[in-house]
Amino acid sequence: MRIGDRIKNRRIDLGLTVDEIAAALGKNRATVYRYESNAIENFPTTVLEPLADVLETTPAYLMGWTEDPYDYDKDPDNLIGTIPGDICRHLAEIYGGDAEEMWKAYQSMDEDSGAEHSCAKKIRSESEERMLFLARKAEEIPEEQREKIFKNFEDTIDIYLEAKGLKKGDD
Repeated sequence: MRIGDRIKNRRIDLGLTVDEIAAALGKNRATVYRYESNAIENFPTTVLEPLADVLETTPAYLMGWTEDPYDYDKDPDNLIGTIPGDICRHLAEIYGGDAEEMWKAYQSMDEDSGAEHSCAKKIRSESEERMLFLARKAEEIPEEQREKIFKNFEDTIDIYLEAKGLKKGDD
Protein backbone atom coordinates (compact mmCIF):
# COMPACT_ATOMS: atom_id res chain seq x y z
CA MET A 1 0.00 0.00 0.00
CA ARG A 2 1.37 3.40 -0.94
CA ILE A 3 1.46 6.49 1.27
CA GLY A 4 -1.56 8.06 -0.43
CA ASP A 5 -3.62 4.92 0.15
CA ARG A 6 -2.64 4.92 3.82
CA ILE A 7 -3.61 8.58 4.17
CA LYS A 8 -6.98 8.07 2.51
CA ASN A 9 -7.78 4.84 4.38
CA ARG A 10 -6.86 6.38 7.70
CA ARG A 11 -8.93 9.49 7.00
CA ILE A 12 -11.94 7.34 6.11
CA ASP A 13 -11.42 5.09 9.16
CA LEU A 14 -11.55 8.18 11.37
CA GLY A 15 -14.59 9.58 9.56
CA LEU A 16 -12.77 12.76 8.56
CA THR A 17 -13.39 14.76 5.41
CA VAL A 18 -10.74 16.06 3.05
CA ASP A 19 -11.74 19.58 4.10
CA GLU A 20 -11.15 18.75 7.78
CA ILE A 21 -7.69 17.38 7.01
CA ALA A 22 -6.87 20.40 4.84
CA ALA A 23 -8.00 22.85 7.54
CA ALA A 24 -6.01 21.05 10.24
CA LEU A 25 -2.87 21.17 8.08
CA GLY A 26 -3.40 24.68 6.77
CA LYS A 27 -3.47 23.33 3.19
CA ASN A 28 -6.14 23.45 0.52
CA ARG A 29 -8.31 20.45 -0.30
CA ALA A 30 -6.58 19.96 -3.70
CA THR A 31 -3.29 19.36 -1.90
CA VAL A 32 -4.86 16.70 0.33
CA TYR A 33 -6.39 15.03 -2.73
CA ARG A 34 -2.93 15.02 -4.33
CA TYR A 35 -1.54 13.34 -1.19
CA GLU A 36 -4.24 10.69 -1.35
CA SER A 37 -3.82 10.06 -5.09
CA ASN A 38 -0.05 9.61 -4.66
CA ALA A 39 0.61 12.63 -6.89
CA ILE A 40 2.83 13.88 -4.05
CA GLU A 41 5.02 11.18 -2.55
CA ASN A 42 7.95 13.01 -0.98
CA PHE A 43 6.75 14.48 2.29
CA PRO A 44 9.00 16.68 4.38
CA THR A 45 8.72 16.09 8.15
CA THR A 46 7.07 19.50 8.41
CA VAL A 47 4.10 17.96 6.57
CA LEU A 48 4.39 14.29 7.53
CA GLU A 49 4.37 14.73 11.31
CA PRO A 50 1.32 17.07 11.47
CA LEU A 51 -0.48 14.82 8.97
CA ALA A 52 0.22 11.78 11.16
CA ASP A 53 -1.08 13.70 14.20
CA VAL A 54 -4.31 14.64 12.42
CA LEU A 55 -4.75 11.04 11.29
CA GLU A 56 -3.99 9.76 14.83
CA THR A 57 -1.14 7.57 13.62
CA THR A 58 2.61 7.70 13.18
CA PRO A 59 4.82 8.88 10.35
CA ALA A 60 6.22 5.32 10.25
CA TYR A 61 2.77 3.95 9.43
CA LEU A 62 2.13 6.55 6.72
CA MET A 63 5.52 5.81 5.15
CA GLY A 64 4.80 2.08 5.14
CA TRP A 65 7.51 1.14 7.62
CA THR A 66 4.97 -0.52 9.91
CA GLU A 67 1.56 -2.07 9.32
CA ASP A 68 0.16 -0.98 12.68
CA PRO A 69 -1.44 2.48 12.53
CA TYR A 70 -1.75 2.85 16.32
CA ASP A 71 0.41 5.57 17.90
CA TYR A 72 1.69 3.76 20.99
CA ASP A 73 3.79 6.70 22.14
CA LYS A 74 0.72 8.94 22.43
CA ASP A 75 -1.53 5.98 23.34
CA PRO A 76 -4.83 7.80 22.66
CA ASP A 77 -6.92 4.79 23.73
CA ASN A 78 -4.89 4.31 26.94
CA LEU A 79 -3.99 0.72 26.04
CA ILE A 80 -0.96 0.73 28.31
CA GLY A 81 -3.17 1.92 31.18
CA THR A 82 -5.21 -1.28 30.88
CA ILE A 83 -2.20 -3.49 31.66
CA PRO A 84 -2.31 -4.53 35.34
CA GLY A 85 0.27 -2.76 37.52
CA ASP A 86 2.76 -5.57 38.27
CA ILE A 87 2.66 -6.83 34.71
CA CYS A 88 3.09 -3.30 33.35
CA ARG A 89 6.13 -2.70 35.59
CA HIS A 90 7.74 -5.96 34.47
CA LEU A 91 7.04 -5.23 30.81
CA ALA A 92 8.48 -1.72 31.20
CA GLU A 93 11.67 -3.24 32.68
CA ILE A 94 11.96 -5.85 29.95
CA TYR A 95 11.20 -3.51 27.03
CA GLY A 96 12.77 -0.34 28.38
CA GLY A 97 9.41 1.46 28.42
CA ASP A 98 8.77 0.91 24.68
CA ALA A 99 4.96 1.18 24.71
CA GLU A 100 4.44 -0.72 21.46
CA GLU A 101 6.58 -3.66 22.57
CA MET A 102 4.93 -3.65 25.99
CA TRP A 103 1.43 -3.79 24.47
CA LYS A 104 2.32 -6.51 21.98
CA ALA A 105 3.98 -8.58 24.71
CA TYR A 106 0.94 -8.15 26.93
CA GLN A 107 -1.32 -9.27 24.09
CA SER A 108 0.85 -12.35 23.54
CA MET A 109 0.42 -13.29 27.20
CA ASP A 110 -3.15 -14.46 26.54
CA GLU A 111 -3.15 -17.74 28.40
CA ASP A 112 -5.80 -19.18 26.10
CA SER A 113 -3.41 -18.89 23.15
CA GLY A 114 -1.35 -21.79 24.50
CA ALA A 115 1.88 -19.84 24.24
CA GLU A 116 3.18 -18.32 27.42
CA HIS A 117 5.30 -15.23 27.01
CA SER A 118 8.62 -15.05 28.90
CA CYS A 119 7.32 -12.09 30.89
CA ALA A 120 4.32 -14.13 32.07
CA LYS A 121 6.71 -16.88 33.14
CA LYS A 122 8.81 -14.36 35.06
CA ILE A 123 5.79 -12.90 36.84
CA ARG A 124 4.40 -16.35 37.61
CA SER A 125 7.80 -17.46 38.89
CA GLU A 126 8.11 -14.42 41.18
CA SER A 127 4.57 -14.96 42.50
CA GLU A 128 5.30 -18.63 43.16
CA GLU A 129 8.50 -17.70 45.00
CA ARG A 130 6.57 -15.26 47.19
CA MET A 131 3.90 -17.84 47.98
CA LEU A 132 6.53 -20.47 48.83
CA PHE A 133 8.34 -17.98 51.05
CA LEU A 134 5.08 -17.18 52.82
CA ALA A 135 4.30 -20.88 53.28
CA ARG A 136 7.76 -21.53 54.76
CA LYS A 137 7.47 -18.57 57.13
CA ALA A 138 3.76 -18.96 58.00
CA GLU A 139 4.48 -20.31 61.48
CA GLU A 140 6.55 -17.21 62.27
CA ILE A 141 3.64 -14.87 61.50
CA PRO A 142 1.33 -14.06 64.41
CA GLU A 143 -1.92 -16.01 64.08
CA GLU A 144 -4.18 -12.98 63.60
CA GLN A 145 -2.10 -11.66 60.67
CA ARG A 146 -1.66 -15.18 59.27
CA GLU A 147 -5.46 -15.59 59.17
CA LYS A 148 -5.79 -12.26 57.33
CA ILE A 149 -3.17 -13.36 54.79
CA PHE A 150 -4.91 -16.68 54.19
CA LYS A 151 -8.31 -14.95 53.86
CA ASN A 152 -6.78 -12.51 51.37
CA PHE A 153 -5.33 -15.39 49.41
CA GLU A 154 -8.68 -17.23 49.36
CA ASP A 155 -10.45 -14.07 48.18
CA THR A 156 -7.88 -13.62 45.41
CA ILE A 157 -8.42 -17.18 44.21
CA ASP A 158 -12.21 -16.67 44.27
CA ILE A 159 -11.90 -13.46 42.21
CA TYR A 160 -9.66 -15.22 39.68
CA LEU A 161 -12.04 -18.18 39.36
CA GLU A 162 -15.03 -15.88 38.96
CA ALA A 163 -13.23 -13.87 36.26
CA LYS A 164 -12.50 -17.11 34.40
CA GLY A 165 -16.05 -18.38 34.84
CA LEU A 166 -14.84 -21.31 36.93
CA LYS A 167 -15.84 -22.77 40.29
CA LYS A 168 -13.64 -24.20 43.01
CA GLY A 169 -12.68 -27.71 42.05
CA ASP A 170 -12.93 -27.08 38.28
CA ASP A 171 -9.80 -28.02 36.36
